[in-house]
Amino acid sequence: KDKNKLCICCIFCAVLPSIYSYCGATCLYNSTYIAICVYYLQIEALQEVLERLKNTEKPPAEKKLGWVPSCDAGEPCAVRKGARIGKLCACPRGTSCSFSVMKCS
Repeated sequence: KDKNKLCICCIFCAVLPSIYSYCGATCLYNSTYIAICVYYLQIEALQEVLERLKNTEKPPAEKKLGWVPSCDAGEPCAVRKGARIGKLCACPRGTSCSFSVMKCS
């Protein structure tokens, strides 16, 4: 559907300048319609990029069960839910998650 609109626009923009030049119209009309075609081409290119970004898969490390992201020292690394403690992220090498303050230390 969108490809058809784009094709029609490009054909229109390709033929229109010759019609206007034959009729003696100014160059302003030609440049306006060419700018519109370029605008539609840019929109289509951006839509394709957005579709590709939306469809990207997670890296294999993130697919693993039990995988947690890394966090910085001093950042909250756990959360308490009642009697249970849930791990939010993995502390950097040389530090560990202090469950009393729930931060990497």
